[in-house]
Amino acid sequence: MRTQQDTTHFHERIQVLRVVEADKEQQKLVQTVELLPEPEEVDPNQLDLFHDHGRA
Repeated sequence: MRTQQDTTHFHERIQVLRVVEADKEQQKLVQTVELLPEPEEVDPNQLDLFHDHGRA
Protein backbone atom coordinates (compact mmCIF):
# COMPACT_ATOMS: atom_id res chain seq x y z
CA MET A 1 0.00 0.00 0.00
CA ARG A 2 1.21 3.49 -0.79
CA THR A 3 1.86 5.99 1.95
CA GLN A 4 1.01 9.68 1.61
CA GLN A 5 4.71 10.43 1.14
CA ASP A 6 4.99 8.07 -1.84
CA THR A 7 2.10 9.83 -3.54
CA THR A 8 3.61 13.27 -2.93
CA HIS A 9 6.94 12.14 -4.32
CA PHE A 10 5.17 10.74 -7.37
CA HIS A 11 3.45 14.09 -8.01
CA GLU A 12 6.73 15.94 -7.63
CA ARG A 13 8.28 13.74 -10.29
CA ILE A 14 5.38 14.44 -12.64
CA GLN A 15 5.93 18.18 -12.10
CA VAL A 16 9.59 17.82 -12.99
CA LEU A 17 8.75 15.87 -16.12
CA ARG A 18 6.31 18.57 -17.21
CA VAL A 19 8.93 21.25 -16.69
CA VAL A 20 11.44 19.28 -18.76
CA GLU A 21 8.89 18.88 -21.55
CA ALA A 22 8.11 22.60 -21.48
CA ASP A 23 11.84 23.30 -21.60
CA LYS A 24 12.21 21.15 -24.72
CA GLU A 25 9.38 23.07 -26.38
CA GLN A 26 11.12 26.33 -25.47
CA GLN A 27 14.37 25.05 -27.01
CA LYS A 28 12.53 24.20 -30.23
CA LEU A 29 11.09 27.70 -30.35
CA VAL A 30 14.50 29.27 -29.79
CA GLN A 31 16.04 27.15 -32.54
CA THR A 32 13.24 28.10 -34.92
CA VAL A 33 13.78 31.79 -34.20
CA GLU A 34 17.51 31.42 -34.80
CA LEU A 35 16.80 29.87 -38.20
CA LEU A 36 14.79 32.91 -39.31
CA PRO A 37 16.66 35.40 -41.50
CA GLU A 38 17.85 38.61 -39.91
CA PRO A 39 15.13 41.29 -39.97
CA GLU A 40 15.80 44.23 -42.26
CA GLU A 41 16.68 47.61 -40.82
CA VAL A 42 13.68 49.09 -39.01
CA ASP A 43 12.51 52.54 -40.03
CA PRO A 44 13.37 54.88 -37.11
CA ASN A 45 9.99 56.61 -37.50
CA GLN A 46 8.18 53.33 -36.94
CA LEU A 47 10.39 52.71 -33.92
CA ASP A 48 9.38 56.06 -32.40
CA LEU A 49 5.69 55.24 -32.83
CA PHE A 50 6.27 51.93 -31.12
CA HIS A 51 8.01 53.55 -28.14
CA ASP A 52 5.32 56.24 -27.79
CA HIS A 53 2.70 53.48 -27.68
CA GLY A 54 4.65 51.73 -24.91
CA ARG A 55 4.70 54.88 -22.75
CA ALA A 56 0.99 55.68 -23.12
